[in-house]
Amino acid sequence: MPVSGIKQPFKIEIPVEKNTKNNLVFTPSLKREYKNIDYTLEKVELTPITTSITTRIKLPANSKISSSLPLFLSYEIYDDKGKQLNFISNNGWSATDGNVLINDSRFEPFLSLPKEITIKVYKSILKKG
Repeated sequence: MPVSGIKQPFKIEIPVEKNTKNNLVFTPSLKREYKNIDYTLEKVELTPITTSITTRIKLPANSKISSSLPLFLSYEIYDDKGKQLNFISNNGWSATDGNVLINDSRFEPFLSLPKEITIKVYKSILKKG
């Protein structure tokens, strides 16, 4: 980064270390179907910072994922004691620009490792106005 009046560039060096040794990754590949829409829970990742889930939605072959398609699925995650995790963010994309939508959702981390988790999927219905 140049700084006026100084000939040498100003440098800030911050050491970064990838630390994934405490992450738990599960690939359950659980599948469900709803009105010709295939839904798959592909991955659940528990880290000290977030709880992430990766899902895949597959429409019939003659359909295409688009921004006008009213296919808004949301998730709630609960631990084995019924405590719901707060939602942080998500990112979805159609990798094939076709009938498959992949979605990564992030939630707050579990305070302690639960014996089991519950993921509730629901469809948001949007109305004009």
